[in-house]
Amino acid sequence: MVVIQNRQWAVAPAAPPEFVASLPEVHPIVAQVLYNRGFGSAAAARAFLASSGAALHDPRSLYGMDRAIDRLRRALRDGEIIAVHGDFDVDGVTAAAILYEGLRAAGGRVLPPHIPQRTTTGYGVHASAIEKLAADGARVMVTGDTGTRALEAVERANQLGVDVVITDHHLPGEALPAACAVINPQQSVCPYPFKQLSGAGVAWKLVQALALEGLFDLARAEDLIDLVALGTIVDVSPLLGENRTLVQWGLDRLLQAPRPGIRALMNRSSATQRRPALDERTVAFIIGPRLNAAGRMDDATLALELLLTEDERRAAELVLTLEQKNLERQQLTERVLVAARAQAERVADQPVLVLRGEDWPSGVIGLVAARLAEEFGRPAVLVEVRPDACRGSGRGAQGFDLVGLLTSCADLLIEFGGHAQAAGFAVHPDRLDALVDRLVAGAAKQGAGEAAPLTADCALSALDVEWPLHQALRPLRPFGAGNPQPSFMTAGVPVMGARAVGTGAKHLQLRLRFGRQVLHAFGPELGPRAATLARAGRVDAIYSLDVSTWNGRESLELRLHDVRPASTT
Repeated sequence: MVVIQNRQWAVAPAAPPEFVASLPEVHPIVAQVLYNRGFGSAAAARAFLASSGAALHDPRSLYGMDRAIDRLRRALRDGEIIAVHGDFDVDGVTAAAILYEGLRAAGGRVLPPHIPQRTTTGYGVHASAIEKLAADGARVMVTGDTGTRALEAVERANQLGVDVVITDHHLPGEALPAACAVINPQQSVCPYPFKQLSGAGVAWKLVQALALEGLFDLARAEDLIDLVALGTIVDVSPLLGENRTLVQWGLDRLLQAPRPGIRALMNRSSATQRRPALDERTVAFIIGPRLNAAGRMDDATLALELLLTEDERRAAELVLTLEQKNLERQQLTERVLVAARAQAERVADQPVLVLRGEDWPSGVIGLVAARLAEEFGRPAVLVEVRPDACRGSGRGAQGFDLVGLLTSCADLLIEFGGHAQAAGFAVHPDRLDALVDRLVAGAAKQGAGEAAPLTADCALSALDVEWPLHQALRPLRPFGAGNPQPSFMTAGVPVMGARAVGTGAKHLQLRLRFGRQVLHAFGPELGPRAATLARAGRVDAIYSLDVSTWNGRESLELRLHDVRPASTT
């Protein structure tokens, strides 16, 4: 997290007293958080709190599912060879693993999943992959987390006699591929009640449907729900509705019966991390980056193998490789970030930051775009400049439609796709300047460029910050996109110690007095403020309540979102 300097602060409006009173079983601060999340009635609030145990929607109501079931039923019956095509990020890798294991559980003859390489073919389904899979004998191909815009590749598959079943969640274009079935809840014709499934979630829905049709045991399908949780969390899909249920169940599965690869990864991490517990943050910040590092730096099939292997020794070997690749990824990201930030400062008045570099690998530009979008409070697009085709990755700001912006530039692009908040594209070098002008003009029309204030859920006194409050907030979990961890503001907190920590002293560690207790507070990317805050003596802070686990003991600590010298002493 990079905190915008001098960012405005705000505290959410107080919930109506009658709303708080209507939830007598809920801590008043929890009621305030629920109100802030848009649950304006007691019934809606209780439904959200109970949603982690809610029933899942019938997958057979997804548009195209009936045709997919019919085609796969025939392939399973006739012993046809089935190919699985995923993507190189965690969502695409978990989707591929779900389809591979699910179809094999149903008795299918399934080829090892095909995962594209970021540095060669790039994102999506390409004709070259279709031709290889057809040569390997595939007569059916099922995609996971990709394919909705693969018009030409699917046409090539049809020419080669390969029927394609697409499972995806990316926004469709004006036309859909001529596939046997397109399963994507984002289609306007799809009646499925929950539209925000991850790629892994949609892939699992196909496997669940096959089980419900009696093609194999439903329990075998439910064994794969841990992979759904991984894909959903790391792809930053909203943890609301059905996603909330899937992630909660998937985390439980990860805790009860972790795969050898996940167990090896956690064992390796526990030696250096202060948070060995397996929860949504561990998935987002420990497991996810290491799995993603494979696709960012080299070959995502390493991550796929780690998820699928049953060999403990092989899992340990793969984890060591992924650790090294993640370290290389961190170093490369930092190098690109420094160069891109220097460019961004020169165009900081523009509504969208469009930055470019010849030595910016496509595997990390999305990470840097996300950092700069948060730091500058506006959409950021980074472009890897290459002589054949420039590849870009962008991250949006709240309320900004990045795919909509790219759609308005479609005549300049080779290809593009993604979500409203995260998207990628390819463009010929001779059209890059025109694209930059179009992106800036389009972002201005969308009203981008103003950083929203950093808003706390409510203000707390020093005496409010205690362990029982942290426990009261637990029913709101899992936290993530769409359901952020609650944040609070406290003014005038005495500073008992301040220092910069981490590589390059870029992080901040404070000791703050809250009543009779002194709590540790950690501020990512806030290290340069340590000396100023120590001199101030008291600080105002916006933070979340967290738990530190060390030697089996849990203690309350704070994760700082922003902190500054106290406005009053």
